Amino acid sequence: MTDGFMVTCFYSWGICDVEDCCAGALYLAEQKLADKQRLCIDGGSAGGYTTLACLAFKDVFKAGKRDLRVCHTFVKTAANE
Repeated sequence: MTDGFMVTCFYSWGICDVEDCCAGALYLAEQKLADKQRLCIDGGSAGGYTTLACLAFKDVFKAGKRDLRVCHTFVKTAANE
């Protein structure tokens, strides 16, 4: 990952990373390197948030797995407010 991509994602987390993952997966499907009907995504930490965002807001991936402690913090914080 380049520094420029990390800076971009810092200011638009959940947008540029989601678009990037979806575009990459669809490109692989176009190249016949992946089955568009069976695309899956996996991520941990910030990538886990990206995984959840892709599954929630895009219709690209059929399944996903996340290891995301940061999400637990968001849920815990929201529950306490």
